[in-house]
Amino acid sequence: MKFACFFGNVFVTVVLLASPLRAGEAWRLNPEARLVLGQADFTANGEGAGNTGMRRPSDVAVDPTTGKVFVVDYANHRVLRYAAFASLQNGSAPEIVLGQPGFGATSPGRSATKFSNPRQATVDHEGRLWVADTFNGRVLRFDAASEKESGAPADGVLGQIDFVTEASPSSRSVMTSPFGVAVDAAGTLYVSEALAHRVLAFHDAATLANGANASFVLGQPNFTDLTDRTTRDGMEGPRGIAVDADGNLYVADAFNHRVLRFDDAGTLSNGANASSVLGQENFTASTFGVSTQRFSRPFDVAIDREGRLWVADLLNSRVVGFTGAVDLPGFSPADQLIGQESFTEKVVGASERRLAYADFDPVTSLDSSFGVGTGIDGRVWVADSGNHRVVAFDADRHFPDLRIGKNASATRGNNLYNASGSGQIQTETSVNGKKIRTFVRLENDGNVAETCAVKALGRHARFDLSVFLTTGGRRNVTGAVKSGVHQTDSIAPGSFRLYHHEIRAKGKEKSSRATVRAWIQASSTVDGQIDRVISLVKNRPK
Repeated sequence: MKFACFFGNVFVTVVLLASPLRAGEAWRLNPEARLVLGQADFTANGEGAGNTGMRRPSDVAVDPTTGKVFVVDYANHRVLRYAAFASLQNGSAPEIVLGQPGFGATSPGRSATKFSNPRQATVDHEGRLWVADTFNGRVLRFDAASEKESGAPADGVLGQIDFVTEASPSSRSVMTSPFGVAVDAAGTLYVSEALAHRVLAFHDAATLANGANASFVLGQPNFTDLTDRTTRDGMEGPRGIAVDADGNLYVADAFNHRVLRFDDAGTLSNGANASSVLGQENFTASTFGVSTQRFSRPFDVAIDREGRLWVADLLNSRVVGFTGAVDLPGFSPADQLIGQESFTEKVVGASERRLAYADFDPVTSLDSSFGVGTGIDGRVWVADSGNHRVVAFDADRHFPDLRIGKNASATRGNNLYNASGSGQIQTETSVNGKKIRTFVRLENDGNVAETCAVKALGRHARFDLSVFLTTGGRRNVTGAVKSGVHQTDSIAPGSFRLYHHEIRAKGKEKSSRATVRAWIQASSTVDGQIDRVISLVKNRPK
């Protein structure tokens, strides 16, 4: 882990301890999307509405209490709610719509039931949905959002005194351009205001009356100054924001081409300095580019369950990730990449591996759009605005899963990570040295193709041990398995390879009591994850 302190343009780094990856999981560069919403497949990219289409979706939020998925459909002036990931398939229809009376309506409005170009949303730890209703200059709150029906009214409003007023300019209680929203574990709501170049904080936001004052402001020295700055305590056009489990705030400072981090943000006061910066060498630079260290107008940020920061890098049509973001020093390079084949590429497209941002449209005055969100399961969701869709990405999960039994209908073992080698045990009794044949099924329970190294107990003085691969025709693999050099071919997700582990007492043990603990284990060749099964065979002569 690294902790960085800035002094002027210089940072000091203290090395602590880096957090390890979860066993069996690893993000690959340029992964394939697992799911698409808003389009029927990964190559379609037409704009739409109703309950099948989207128009410039700008953000995705996942309810941590239910797993349900909320999509901000920016240009259709609505928020769509979908079922949790496990119940979705490509092109699934949403459950309900908020901001419109039904799926057939797309008009803007200003009331408790209408939006006007909403930009981003978040769901707090108690299931409240917060929506930045940008053109109405406010943030709306929907309590128990996963239980709402289509067209349900908001339960509260901040930024305006009620659901029909649109006051200006920005002040301590008035918003004119809310964009990003985030809520920390203590219930503090943070709201970025793009045109006011600031972030407002509201302590105990869910308990506040409509139109309540903000608690403090970041990016400005007070609630009346609206000046853009490229400084440690300033911003220019902040967009998406996110807060991690420890209350550290991340701000996509879009027109300064950087991401600012404010440590322990809930304790700060007006105009506080940022703790660190990504995308620039210091707090006064604003260079854009396409590399591991540069952004070109970062538009959104999200934090996953591992503390990894994901940045929607608008003009580069990509999402980049920073592992252990809270501990990184300034100008650190990204180590994760979605949407491009390399960190220097910026290709626009529509496929499982390509993304497209929506740029400003002078005809309709629709603003640029591109967003990223994360779920409690570690999945990354991208509001792929230029393709009018939302796509979901997973880390590669490598789960060799050995199941053991006498036959396919009586097996045990289910995706257990057995780093200690303890494994699952199948107990069998051999009478008079008769052969025991144990059924061993090696499955790929992950989401990417897997190869495994398979090994077994080698020589044994009392028992003959043999292993046969029966998938694709029976063949003896005993020598390779015992020596630990047997490697499977590529096993697709959900596929398996079947082995027979044959054990028979030999010599005088055929007529005497003996026990062998014979095992087979499979190790992922990608990340070394291990699964093991054990045949506990007892020879019981008459």
